[in-house]
Amino acid sequence: MPLLFVDLDNTLVDRAAAFAAWASEYLDARGADRALLDAMITADGDGLRPKPEVRADITELLGLSEDESATLIDTLRAGAVSHLELATGAREGLIRARRDGWTICIATNGVEKQQQAKIDKLRLA
Repeated sequence: MPLLFVDLDNTLVDRAAAFAAWASEYLDARGADRALLDAMITADGDGLRPKPEVRADITELLGLSEDESATLIDTLRAGAVSHLELATGAREGLIRARRDGWTICIATNGVEKQQQAKIDKLRLA
């Protein structure tokens, strides 16, 4: 049985674009300057930086209250998931691979709960 390992973030989905869309929406909801978007994207480090560091940088950047900062990681994660879309042609490619006898394995190094939320939202299970 042939196995096809496929990466989730920035392969099956454009995680960077999803984060940028959430960050833009978050700035708008706060009435913050859109010029801060690039700094938020930098703070995120394409999802690879430890979330406590991301939270600290964004808290400082936006002057968040202690309460807002305390929930920022959950807000960021949920927001990024809400903006995810499969890459063009990804679903068709996965369907074709399954039809051709491949067993598909999604490989990811993210936090299990977060990655499962992505898989569920995109109906990849």
